[in-house]
Amino acid sequence: MFSQAAPETTVQGCVCKTVCGAAINDLYKCAWCYTEGDCGHNGLTGHYDYCVYPDPPSYKDQTFAEKIDFLWEKITADTAHGSYPPPTALLTESMQVTFIDQQDILPPGRVKAIHSEGAVCKFKVDITEASPYTGLLGPGPQEGFMRMGSAQPFGSKASNTPIPGFGIKFSRTGVHSGDFVLLQTTFPAPSFNFFQMNFSNHLPYRVPDAEQFVVVKKFEQASQCPLQIGISDLAKYSQSGKIHSPPKFPFKLFFTSGHAVQQPAGIKSVDAMLKEFTEINIGTTVLQMWACGEAKDESEPSSSLERACGKPLFLGNMVTTSECTTSAFGDKHLFIRHTLIEDDWTIEPSYLHQYDAAKNCGRSGDTLTPNGAPTSCQASEGMLEDDANVVV
Repeated sequence: MFSQAAPETTVQGCVCKTVCGAAINDLYKCAWCYTEGDCGHNGLTGHYDYCVYPDPPSYKDQTFAEKIDFLWEKITADTAHGSYPPPTALLTESMQVTFIDQQDILPPGRVKAIHSEGAVCKFKVDITEASPYTGLLGPGPQEGFMRMGSAQPFGSKASNTPIPGFGIKFSRTGVHSGDFVLLQTTFPAPSFNFFQMNFSNHLPYRVPDAEQFVVVKKFEQASQCPLQIGISDLAKYSQSGKIHSPPKFPFKLFFTSGHAVQQPAGIKSVDAMLKEFTEINIGTTVLQMWACGEAKDESEPSSSLERACGKPLFLGNMVTTSECTTSAFGDKHLFIRHTLIEDDWTIEPSYLHQYDAAKNCGRSGDTLTPNGAPTSCQASEGMLEDDANVVV
C-alpha cells in the first residue's frame, strides 16, 4: 500500500537522487534534493529542485478505515519508544515541510525533533448534532489517533516538568488526513500531571526565554504566528472524503481533560509518564472537545473555558477505542501535519479582526494579514495542495 522507499519527487516532477533536506545557505528554510538527469534547476554542483510530499495515490485512494488499520499495524509492531535528538536538530530541518507534507509518514532522513517520545491511542468522538461546522467538525462519529507526549525531555527535579502536547490525526477516504496539534503553553507545566491544564490550538503569548525564542523564530520561517495552528483543513473534507465548500469551522478548538486521566503531580521520569499513558483503559474520555465560536481572552493560559473560549459549544468526548501504546513507529515515523493559521484567516477573515493577533502572536507592532505567511519554496513554483484544482 505504501512504501517509504519510494523515490522522493519535486515541484517540477523530477526524481530525487539524494534525500530531501535543508541547507545552511538559506538558514535551513527550504527542502530540496539533487535530481536525476538534467531535471530541475542547474546549480553549481548539479541539478536540484524543491521537494514535494503528496500522498502516493496507492495510499491516498484507500478508505479511512483501511488507512487506520494500516497505521495501527505499524504503530503496534514495536512498542519500544524513541529518544529525543540533540536540541539543534530542529534548527537544521525545513519548518515549511511541517505545513506542506501531505503524507502520514515522515520523509526519509527527517527526525521528530520535538515531541520525540509519546504514546498513541485510537479514539472516537461523536460530534454533536448541534454542530454548525463541516467536515471532521460536523455532526456524527469521527475516528482517529491521538499521540501524547512532552515537547522536551524532563524530570529529575520539581522545576523540570513536561511541556504537554497532543498530535491528532483523522484519516480520510481519498484525501490527505485531517491533522492538528494541541498544547497548553510553550512553557513547562505547573506540575508533572500531564492533564492538569487544558489544551488548545491557540497558545497564549508569553515572553520566551532564549531557547524558546530560537524555536519561535524557526517556526516563523513558515508562519507569521507560530503560536497558533489552523483548523480550517479539518472542515474541508468529511472522513468519507466528501468536499465542503465553503468549509465552516470555529475560531479555535479548546479541550478540557477527563477526570479519569488525571495523573500524580509528583516528580517523575519520561518513562514513568509514558507508563501512565499505557495504563489508560479502553473507553476512557481523555479530552472533552469544545468549539470556540469567537475570540475572547487570548492572553489567558488555557486553564479556564469561561475566560479563554468565546461562545463555547461542546462538540463531544474523545474516547479511547484501543489501548494506548508506546511505539517506535509513532516516535520516529508518524507525521502530524500543521495547518497555517493564515489559512483560517483567508477563509474566514473576520477571525483575524476579532482580537489583537499581532500581540497574541508575539508580533506587537506588526500588521498580520491572511496572505502574510512566508511564501513556501514549493509554492513559488507550483500548486501543492491536493485540493488546489477542485471545482465545486
